[in-house]
Amino acid sequence: MIQNPSFSGYAAIQAYLPSERLAIAVSATKTATTPDGNMAQEVAELIAAELAPGTQLDDLS
Repeated sequence: MIQNPSFSGYAAIQAYLPSERLAIAVSATKTATTPDGNMAQEVAELIAAELAPGTQLDDLS
């Protein structure tokens, strides 16, 4: 399950992997120099890669 809000200068993601009993939540602030996209998701993907190797956040739904 993934929730991926991005609004008003903030980006966030919440994800849960039941098989690993792993929840990940990341919130990030956007600035004028922040690249397009949701930086919180990129950080969450790095966390997931460390804690649940071989699992992508897209697989959590």
